[in-house]
Amino acid sequence: ADILAAATGGGGAAEGPAKGKPSAADILAAATGGGGAAKPIPAAAKIVKTGASGAFGEVYDLLPVGAQTVVDSPSINLDSINDEQAEVLAAGFNKLLNLREMFQGNGFSTLVEEDSFAELVGDYPNGIVGVKKAWSPIQVRTANYYLLNRLLGNLLPENKQRNGPKQVLGYLSRGECLGEMGVVNNAPRTATCIAYDHAVQGTGIRAGRVELVRIESSAFLTVLKSSSELRSRADELVSERTAELEMDTQDFIASAWDTTPDFHDQGLAQGQNLLLIDLDACTRCGDCVQACIGSHDDGYSRLFLDGPRFDRFLVPSACRQCFNPSCMIGCPVGSIQRGKDGQIIIEDWCIGCALCERQCPYDSIQMHDVGWIMEQSVDWEYCVQSCASSNWQTGGKQGQWFKSISPFSWSIDFQQDLVAINPERWLHGDPEILEPVLFRSQFSVPLDEITNAEIGRLTIVCESLSPTVWLNGVQLELSQDARQAKRGVFEGMIDSKDLVSRKVNWIAVSVEIPEGVESRVISDGSMLMSLRLDPVQSAGVITSATTDGVVLPIVEVPTERAVVCDMCSDFHDNGPVCVSQCPHEAAMRVNASEFFARAFDN
Repeated sequence: ADILAAATGGGGAAEGPAKGKPSAADILAAATGGGGAAKPIPAAAKIVKTGASGAFGEVYDLLPVGAQTVVDSPSINLDSINDEQAEVLAAGFNKLLNLREMFQGNGFSTLVEEDSFAELVGDYPNGIVGVKKAWSPIQVRTANYYLLNRLLGNLLPENKQRNGPKQVLGYLSRGECLGEMGVVNNAPRTATCIAYDHAVQGTGIRAGRVELVRIESSAFLTVLKSSSELRSRADELVSERTAELEMDTQDFIASAWDTTPDFHDQGLAQGQNLLLIDLDACTRCGDCVQACIGSHDDGYSRLFLDGPRFDRFLVPSACRQCFNPSCMIGCPVGSIQRGKDGQIIIEDWCIGCALCERQCPYDSIQMHDVGWIMEQSVDWEYCVQSCASSNWQTGGKQGQWFKSISPFSWSIDFQQDLVAINPERWLHGDPEILEPVLFRSQFSVPLDEITNAEIGRLTIVCESLSPTVWLNGVQLELSQDARQAKRGVFEGMIDSKDLVSRKVNWIAVSVEIPEGVESRVISDGSMLMSLRLDPVQSAGVITSATTDGVVLPIVEVPTERAVVCDMCSDFHDNGPVCVSQCPHEAAMRVNASEFFARAFDN
């Protein structure tokens, strides 16, 4: 747009750089200068040609073919350049300004070494060498524009500069437009538009694309003429944005909160419904977390009071209802969706692949274990065979049982516990498994879950050991294929009817050195026992009809399910309970841009 402005009436006539032949940009910049008449340059197209020496030749070589064709046209001169040729040259030079290699040749070496250029790019990533990969597109364009303008003796239109940081005029999202001011007012751009995505540094997440619909100015103006309503809305939008552009510089500096690195690095601009905790008002009572847990049937919290700080506000790990929800990209079963109020909802057919959790840059989605017995469980206790009673599998009290969290690995601490249980049999620091080690746990399963699942799949991992498993005192049959044997994995199937027989069930495991193995030494860190029990849903009607008893349907068992804040959509009248139940009014849901604008103005 800068180049095009110069082509169609930018500034007065100017002379080319001293001791240098005018380039295509010279022609373009002086072509129809707004002030006095520019002097014709005879055979200008022949002067600017392929093979011209120095920076001018490098500029020519980097121009698109179309722009080179205009420059090389024998008929071109300062008096005859038309609008079409001006647009071709403008487009060519705009592409040139985006090239990272524009000033990589020797022709620009003198300009690159100037102190003024070093000052311009001094805070750019990796300095001048960062242009190859580290600079952002706007930084590349800024540096190229400066050098090209210096090369042309400051013929390009001057960039308007403000004191203080760059001003963010606004954030545009789905359904909004940009560029209408230039079309309606027939004027060049007055603002830079940057495609902005989530703050994903260090996450390995690839930034998403911004998709735009481009409407030709002629088509847009035609529609404006035919629709008075659209014309009125366009004029209103132009008036609003013109007023924003004319804001006082000092007022801008005082409210430039959204230009701070923290605001962008923390992705606050994405927050349409951002949860904030005012740390000046918060007493750390935890009522917001308890309210979140209590409002959901699964007992899982969607709110964790951990996250970045911005000014006096904590930004917890809770869904912020992003403008561009990257968590929704790529779900293989389409279980993550937008609700009617814009909230993120994860349907119950989630398969636990955790893609949405990895895609969310703000740790707002958590994966929760959905097994009947979870791999990490607090209800386990362990003992050794020499001290246990004969009915230990169903809760026999004899012996000293230590309580701990599963899974269990062989370590010096675990070995010391076994010594404490039976010091006559176990020796301090002995790496051998001298007798079977026993584990047991109580668990219960909701009746509705048993009804929906015909069987339960038990998976147990015991490295270098042989397990025996009992359910409510009945030994279970375990199986193991060749692949599982390499990892010490065993599987067993449980009829869900066996679980509904009592309200509380006992699962018991004994691990010992396999028969025929001479060495009883276990490596430090080896898995002694890790167990989980998952419900296996019945095959669907279509699947059962298709297989028709010929083959056994294989039903994948999700072991985890994604959980995200749904803005308490079931309690729409009262809003999120984490906010309504805060006794100190410290928790709030806000539109980040609007809220911080008001807060900092106050």
